[in-house]
Amino acid sequence: MNAPVIVSFATSETPLWKIPFPAITVCPLTRTEKSKFDFEYFLSLRENHTEFEEEKATKFDYMSLVCSRTLDSILNENSSKTVSDSVNTFLIEVCDSFKVTLRHCFKVSPNFQDIVHTCKWVGQNCSNLVFEYFTPILTSFGVCYTFNMLDRDEIFTEEAALDYYESLSIIHQPKAQWSLEKGYFDKSPLHTFPRRTILTGTTGGLELIFKTSEQDMDYHCEESLRGYKIILHHPAEIPRSHQNYFWVPLNQLVSVSVKPNMMTTAEELQRYDPEARKCCFYGERRLRFFHAYNQQNCLLECLANYTRRICDCVAFYMPRK
Repeated sequence: MNAPVIVSFATSETPLWKIPFPAITVCPLTRTEKSKFDFEYFLSLRENHTEFEEEKATKFDYMSLVCSRTLDSILNENSSKTVSDSVNTFLIEVCDSFKVTLRHCFKVSPNFQDIVHTCKWVGQNCSNLVFEYFTPILTSFGVCYTFNMLDRDEIFTEEAALDYYESLSIIHQPKAQWSLEKGYFDKSPLHTFPRRTILTGTTGGLELIFKTSEQDMDYHCEESLRGYKIILHHPAEIPRSHQNYFWVPLNQLVSVSVKPNMMTTAEELQRYDPEARKCCFYGERRLRFFHAYNQQNCLLECLANYTRRICDCVAFYMPRK
């Protein structure tokens, strides 16, 4: 037999409570709180070649990582294919120390509790639990906040130098009562982690009402876009800001429905070689930075390794040793 694997449809539907609710990552388009750091003002100074004090310059450099217009201004200033020694030194520091980058970005970002006006989970008010329900994460888009993602200790291995807890005193998420290969554990309570629901529609999901300070609106980094970028992803995966996202504009109502696509593999296939069945069971292959071997984690680790090999550095949000 050339192909021992046959894909077929299940004869019965999977109950909703057997599937984890998606992880939802919220990325405010407002990168900084102007009372902490007026990025727009210092961007205009930089474009006019005006010098400013070292502390402000450091904040500006770190926030420039998530603002494409800043990169454009640097490229416009340098007609050659190389950058100045100061820019090169800064980029080396970013690559070497994730903690420093993380600390600088969070220091000037808006407080998420001030952004969320109303939070409801399965119909229950969670506005006072925003700090517990949403954990901050650094993405290519800047500082974002994630709901229902597994604790980072259960996603990343000890090889990954993405330490949020010690750097920012962030509380850990509850230990997962679920695994990628087995699903929810037997006798795990209905209200467990990752969170799940038994209802469809808005009453069985997450409702958020945002509020945005007009004085903090950024008119440079995202040009005419205002509001929030929402990323949907699996609870066992980290958000990738250029995949599976949608925009929530200001003064508008946005409703999103999710149709899960679940695929299971018969244990009898384990006796076949992975090359023959064209898939891997959990634990058959290992990644350096992630506990779970799946397509998204594999692609992200491959991208980080390739970037490191070609450029001798990685993006500030990527896993690395």
